[in-house]
Amino acid sequence: SADTAVLAGSENNPYTFDMPAGNITLTASATLNRYNTNYTMNGGTNNAANPTTYTVLDEVNIKQPERLGYTFTGWSGSYYGKNVYIAAGNTGDINLTANWSINTYTVTYDLAGGSVEGTNPTTYTIESDAITLINPTREGYDFLGWIGTDLTAETAEVTIATGSIGNRSYTAVWCVDVEATIDNGGTIQLEHDGT
Repeated sequence: SADTAVLAGSENNPYTFDMPAGNITLTASATLNRYNTNYTMNGGTNNAANPTTYTVLDEVNIKQPERLGYTFTGWSGSYYGKNVYIAAGNTGDINLTANWSINTYTVTYDLAGGSVEGTNPTTYTIESDAITLINPTREGYDFLGWIGTDLTAETAEVTIATGSIGNRSYTAVWCVDVEATIDNGGTIQLEHDGT
């Protein structure tokens, strides 16, 4: 009737109310749906700027995560690639999985005239078992130790611990092997064993 207004509610239950004598203003309100952005990091650390939710109005740039000893190779799941851009207008939950490749680091040696019985590794990764270097030998010399990466002084036993990263280099340090004898006259004789 002219005195009654009907607004759509549900098919079986519309909203009805009596019209007042004067004009009325009706205001509709709505709440944007918010969707989840889910990450599987596979041991990595997500970028703090990456959102955990978004709306249809948002433009989202998913930044790259980090993982010590690994290189990020890209996202997979709802989107693929290292750099993911989600344009405004997108809806629905997003699931992203971080993928990685393990870094390989080099180990170089300067034996300074010595030699090693066996083999010291020339590469390693963050997941390698602990590596204790085989010390070299040199005829006529005493081995004082290694100097190099992470060492502050000559070190006779060097171990690259599991979880280490970065390229490494080590140099052998020697001193001449001498033998002292005292003759009958009280004079000290130094003999160099080797060259």
